[in-house]
Amino acid sequence: MMWNNRPYYWGSNYYRPQRGQENVCRMPIDPSDPQFGNIYQPDGVTRPHEIVWGCSYYEYCCGYECCRGGGASTFSGYSASVGP
Repeated sequence: MMWNNRPYYWGSNYYRPQRGQENVCRMPIDPSDPQFGNIYQPDGVTRPHEIVWGCSYYEYCCGYECCRGGGASTFSGYSASVGP
C-alpha cells in the first residue's frame, strides 16, 4: 500500500526494505480502528495485525508517518537516539 509516497506493508513478514530507509517502524492495528479495522487479507478472513514501514536515518517513527530528526534508530514504534 502506498501513502504519502511511502510504501506500507500489512505485517513485518511482507516488509521489503527500501534503499535509504534504515529505520523500521511498526504499529499494531486495533480491530476496532475505523480506518484499518475493516481490512482483510486476500483470503477474505484474516486481518493484518500490524502495519510496517521504513524511515530514513534522519527520520523517526511518529504515528503512522516519519518525522524529521537527527540520527534516530527506530523499531516497533519506539525511538532511541544514537550518538553522543
